[in-house]
Amino acid sequence: MTLARVMVAPNGAYKTTRDHPAIPVTIAQTIATAQACYAVGAGALHAHIRRPDQRHWLDVGAYQELLQGMQEAVPQMDVQITTEAGGIYDAAFQRKLIADLQAPFISLSYAEMLRDTDDSDVTAFYRELLQSTMRVQHIFYSQHELADFLLRILPLEPDWECHYALFVLGRYSHNQQSRISDLNPYLKQLQQTPAVQSMQWSVCAFGDSQIDCLLAAQRLGGCMRIGFENALVGVDGKRVDSNQQQLAQLIALLN
Repeated sequence: MTLARVMVAPNGAYKTTRDHPAIPVTIAQTIATAQACYAVGAGALHAHIRRPDQRHWLDVGAYQELLQGMQEAVPQMDVQITTEAGGIYDAAFQRKLIADLQAPFISLSYAEMLRDTDDSDVTAFYRELLQSTMRVQHIFYSQHELADFLLRILPLEPDWECHYALFVLGRYSHNQQSRISDLNPYLKQLQQTPAVQSMQWSVCAFGDSQIDCLLAAQRLGGCMRIGFENALVGVDGKRVDSNQQQLAQLIALLN
């Protein structure tokens, strides 16, 4: 199954309504935002959920509620469940969430899976994951992470049809500004590894250049993830009113 050309990431693990009043922090708000973004042109939702105090939350029951709500409200939209630690959860908890939830589509940080984990456990986890029916988007924050992932995972002979990469251009830090050139090391690594040259990849970027970076990735054959998780501004660097307004600016430049 192919990745959606455009995925919306409307909230993330850290931003709250103090950062922007349109950050969706309830399941109902997330579904409403997803509906609005689907109408504009997003094909998929990168889904985070929050506790009542707006803190990041990994919870099987709440995710099941979100998935059911999305199926009822906008069944045509692909839903990707995040397993992000958010500075709260350890790798063992994340692995258990994946096993218990059995979501059709998840995102997974390779670096987070390596934390406090024996090499044998990492290999066993990925072997089982690669044999499952889940679709997985593997998140990388550097070319070095990607290179290490390929060194460990390629011998497991994965079927890349249901496994994708997300290349993060920069880091989650105050006033992070991504650059288009941040993409080059990732693409170089893919070009040097024939076995994964067909793997679909996507990009997310931070700051005023978010949309410019996404357009550059699209021209190079990648997919795009956009939303308030990474930036609160539009193509002109000015604060936008909503995720769908930001998304509409990107879609207009693609058409």
